[in-house]
Amino acid sequence: MTEPFFIINPNANTGRIGKNLEYYLGIIKNHFGSFEYRVTQFPRHEVEIAKKAIEQGYKYIVAVGGDGTETNIGDIPVSYTHL
Repeated sequence: MTEPFFIINPNANTGRIGKNLEYYLGIIKNHFGSFEYRVTQFPRHEVEIAKKAIEQGYKYIVAVGGDGTETNIGDIPVSYTHL
């Protein structure tokens, strides 16, 4: 799939991402047009979400959160992505 898939940690930036989620989704839509997203619900949930997105064929995964969110997604083994 060519549209980006966003993984959003609502607890990032001291919870401001979650409190202003609709605002951020509007910004993303203005810049990217069509996109899919999921919001994390528990620690390391971003890994599970990213793996499912990869299995569904998404090529572009975008992490919206803090260092942990990005690092956890980035640490998914390349072998998992079937590259």
